[in-house]
Amino acid sequence: DDYEEGTWTPTVHGLSGVASGYGTGTQVGHYIKVGQLVFAQWRFTLTNKGNISGNYALIQGLPFSHAGSDGGSGMVNRYTNLANAVSSLGVELGGGTPTAAWLTKQSGTSGTSDTYVTTADIQNNTFMQGTLIYRTG
Repeated sequence: DDYEEGTWTPTVHGLSGVASGYGTGTQVGHYIKVGQLVFAQWRFTLTNKGNISGNYALIQGLPFSHAGSDGGSGMVNRYTNLANAVSSLGVELGGGTPTAAWLTKQSGTSGTSDTYVTTADIQNNTFMQGTLIYRTG
């Protein structure tokens, strides 16, 4: 009985938000919600990262808040123009920020180097594209 399709506007911000100078070129997001399950596709290109603050980079503007701990996950299937070399990116939906998704990364080729993407990893022309699957709160 609960089915919805729509669009959303994905952004990348720091944990503490974004200050002056932030600018985007492309921001595209589509979602399908069936009951408490959300499937969301997204992509964005920055023109200027501005003064994003906080140590961690997050995807914000989710079409629905996630359920919190173990709320879901996602993948980043394409990315360019990061400030630091990474071998893969992922997305974690959980914790105390139900309106955002945490970007994760593998640095190098070791499977033991998983950590969070920082605001220092993001540049003025960073591009990302991916998919999220998560439960609503």
